[in-house]
Amino acid sequence: MKRRLFLKTLAGTMMISAAGRVLAAASTDLYISARSGDREQYFLSAFDPAGKLAYDLPLPGRGHGIALHPDAAQAVLVARRPGRFLIVFDAASGEVIHTLNSRPDRHFSGHGLFSSDGRWLYSSEIDYDGKRGVIGVRDVMDGYRQIDEFGSCGVEPHDLQLCRDGHVLVVANGGILTHPDFGRAKLNLDTMTSSLIYLDAGTGRVLSEHRLPAAMHQLSLRHLAVPAPDVVYVAMQYQGSPEDRPPLVAMHRAGEEEIRLLQAPASVLDRMRNYCGSVCADVSGGWVAVSSPQGNLVTFWSMQSGEYAGEARVMDGCGIAAGARAGEFLLSSGRGGLFRYDAALASLTDLGRASLPDAHWDNHMLRDAGPFRG
Repeated sequence: MKRRLFLKTLAGTMMISAAGRVLAAASTDLYISARSGDREQYFLSAFDPAGKLAYDLPLPGRGHGIALHPDAAQAVLVARRPGRFLIVFDAASGEVIHTLNSRPDRHFSGHGLFSSDGRWLYSSEIDYDGKRGVIGVRDVMDGYRQIDEFGSCGVEPHDLQLCRDGHVLVVANGGILTHPDFGRAKLNLDTMTSSLIYLDAGTGRVLSEHRLPAAMHQLSLRHLAVPAPDVVYVAMQYQGSPEDRPPLVAMHRAGEEEIRLLQAPASVLDRMRNYCGSVCADVSGGWVAVSSPQGNLVTFWSMQSGEYAGEARVMDGCGIAAGARAGEFLLSSGRGGLFRYDAALASLTDLGRASLPDAHWDNHMLRDAGPFRG
């Protein structure tokens, strides 16, 4: 970590967080992630900030992203693409509330999101027959019954987030065409086109659409973080020649046409192996972390400047969640380890394996700091 750059940014973010957000007590926080075992068994697990296991719930298949209701009482796990299940569960206890399936002609694409008032659940889905992406809309108050869907204006919507005070959905269309008949094979790499789409969260109306230059059409925009209402960070994966080294992190500001590509040092970019697995902002919104599990590192970026700010080495590290303090992140590894990274000190603390010797943590992790935990 570039210590001088971090301290400069930290001072600014602490002022932003004067209301106490970054000083909130961490003792009741839970961190939730999907994981697998050694024998293709799948689970949803939660642990406290010290790495102590809170619950461990068997799943019908491999999970991926997790969405937390605004009141933090319920959360939803979404099946990994091209899975067809959603698990609605009590975020504090892990008790299953609903197990739901996609429509027969749809498959989930790994991520979901609650509306800012908690009434609706949005999910990225794939209409394989139509070769298009859709955003499913479910009514939380009616047992998560699906009541609508929006077109995603692209192929393979993956991550989605709320921005601009919760009124706008931003969607990363990965651009990669697949079909369940061919497993996870990528069928259109020569012609793929990825995009960042802004939708009215109430109506699904397309507000704006943004793409990378044509020469970079094989960069797949996949995961999003929104550290400020009008700023979106994007983690990407490159599907072109393994010898190429395109930028893998991007930023977009509301009102701007172009997606801004952020530059990592050449030696770091080389180690990122053309693959980013997850992106997450810290609680202050001053820092963004991006994982590259194939390169065994997590990189850190200053939100204020968009500059590369350092890295932490974590073998097969992919899951990232914000810690309770500015510049603090929890990290998880596909090899089972859990870690806390303190960007102020550039220090990595090993939290162990949450008493799960066979754990292989999946790509994403969620922090739940809700008030309903018993």
